[in-house]
Amino acid sequence: LVKKVSRALRDCGGASSEYQGAIVELENLQRTLQHLGSIEPTEDNINHVNAIRGMALACQLPLQDFLTKLYKYETALGPWASQSFLHRTA
Repeated sequence: LVKKVSRALRDCGGASSEYQGAIVELENLQRTLQHLGSIEPTEDNINHVNAIRGMALACQLPLQDFLTKLYKYETALGPWASQSFLHRTA
């Protein structure tokens, strides 16, 4: 997913709407992974829940690194980016 988003942003020249859409989707994924990581197991499902939590954690770390890298473009491509900045970069 991270590679796909990176490629999409690069292919479309980092267009503001694509950037904002990607950020929304990635932040939703981040929240979902956090929720999965916080599931409380029962005696019946402890092995499955622990496996899910482990997979969620393994995905969260690279996702957070990627989001941190993307956020550096927020002032240029985010919803509050000035139009003059966007026109200069086009």
